[in-house]
Amino acid sequence: MEHADFISLRKKVLELDPGLPFQKKYPGHIVFGLGWMCFVAAVITVNLTYDLSLGLKLLSSLALGIAFSSLAFFNHELLHGTMIKSTFWMHVLAYPGFFILALSPELWRTWHNQLHHFNTNQLGGMDPDLAGDWQRLKDLGIRKRTVDILPGGNNFLAAIFMVIAFNLQCLNVTWVRSKERPKIYASMNRTLVNIESLAYYAIWIALAVILPFEQFLYLFLIPLFFTNSVIINFVGVPHNMRPLSKENRPLLTTISLKVPRIVNWLAMNFCYHCEHHIFPEANHKFLPRVHTVLVKEYSDQYYFVPYFKALAALYTSPRAYFDEDHLFNPHTGEKTNMHQMARERFR
Repeated sequence: MEHADFISLRKKVLELDPGLPFQKKYPGHIVFGLGWMCFVAAVITVNLTYDLSLGLKLLSSLALGIAFSSLAFFNHELLHGTMIKSTFWMHVLAYPGFFILALSPELWRTWHNQLHHFNTNQLGGMDPDLAGDWQRLKDLGIRKRTVDILPGGNNFLAAIFMVIAFNLQCLNVTWVRSKERPKIYASMNRTLVNIESLAYYAIWIALAVILPFEQFLYLFLIPLFFTNSVIINFVGVPHNMRPLSKENRPLLTTISLKVPRIVNWLAMNFCYHCEHHIFPEANHKFLPRVHTVLVKEYSDQYYFVPYFKALAALYTSPRAYFDEDHLFNPHTGEKTNMHQMARERFR
């Protein structure tokens, strides 16, 4: 089955929904992020001011984890430029939300907006999010050790890795991947990336030194673990069970996730992920309109999968890519045809 490429998909959607305002900015959506920032500040202030019970401390950790997770999705939307044009103000507004991940907004705009979006599921380091690139792992000499800790590795280390996985990915892209192939990261300001990253590290070190360990644990470490788990279990699902492609083919490399409305609200419609890959510059409020077109026009190629069904497939399938169409387990040699898996488990 031939899947439509990025350009033809965009043209078809706009042909069927010509009024789609995919380039319109919505500065009012900044209120979503500012609201969560105020909530985080209030929860932290209350915990530092009063001696709360263990139950309230754990509840605070959960609340902060939800807030930081939503702020990460807010930053994803903000830095795609769907709210404002100013790069300077994008960075300023993104700093609080990326604190928990210690992730430079300047790096993210190159890593995610350019490399991931236009090279989704491409080998050779072109897509920084492709963790199971077996040839790259072989070249680095870290083959099985890496695959074992990814979802689907059936290893207790995978559960531990999940709670710090995205922080480690941020470190990896900042200091390793972006220096392995500097030409493809040439659009970013390396000096600014270093300053933003080191500033985050300095703040984390200062908090660890200044705060009693119990407060540091409940206010920052547990929310960090929670946020990592949320991001890995949402960001990893849309792509990591889809085939590789040398071209930008969103219907081939991406699935969308069917979730409750509250989840879509908290994640700013991130779960309409195939739609987002077709119109990455479109404000999240219009992604359901793109979804309607895909269901009508591409029902044989478009996958809109209940979240827990997709998550179960992620954790019960191998993570290494044997070739463009097969995942495999390097310990047993077991291969999984991704097209067949999609037909059997996602339809």
